[in-house]
Amino acid sequence: MRDLKEVNPLGAHLYCKLLRFSERVLVKSRGHACLRGLSRFNLAARREFLMRRYLFGVTFILACAGTSTASADVVAQIHILTQSMTVTIDGTVRYVWPVSTARRGYATPIGSFRPIRMERIWHSTVYNNAPMPYAIFFYYGFAVHGTNETAELGRPASHGCVRLPTSAARALFELIRQHGPANSRIVVTG
Repeated sequence: MRDLKEVNPLGAHLYCKLLRFSERVLVKSRGHACLRGLSRFNLAARREFLMRRYLFGVTFILACAGTSTASADVVAQIHILTQSMTVTIDGTVRYVWPVSTARRGYATPIGSFRPIRMERIWHSTVYNNAPMPYAIFFYYGFAVHGTNETAELGRPASHGCVRLPTSAARALFELIRQHGPANSRIVVTG
């Protein structure tokens, strides 16, 4: 579970303020935290306790309802037919880049994936130690990564990975790192 301050700093502040106020009420009622602890003859104290408990609950719910940018959804939509990638954050298009996916005889997996592993500097263990900067692995050994072979972008040219210009791969890598792999998806469509 995330820290309340991470979710909504203002809500956390109100929550702490109300908690301190509730502690004062408990001190006034001699430490009794339930209605039975309050004398039935002291109706004003009972009402005050109920009202504070109600306000405490409402404030807590409102504090938890806030969202932060760290929980934004990052979606990298890869279109094999058009050899392009569209990156959206919370449904708003942020980037559109040319890519290279699998050439004839090879395949890029199709589906919706979460990033499995991220490596800023990586070299292929299968294809002659080829550099794969800013690699975001999404399915076994398949990754979205940067390439210096920008002349090949926009048409199928890889062994199955999704190639991007290195600057675009760096931007995508940083976005996913910032928002977290759990809040990110890589969607490959035909």
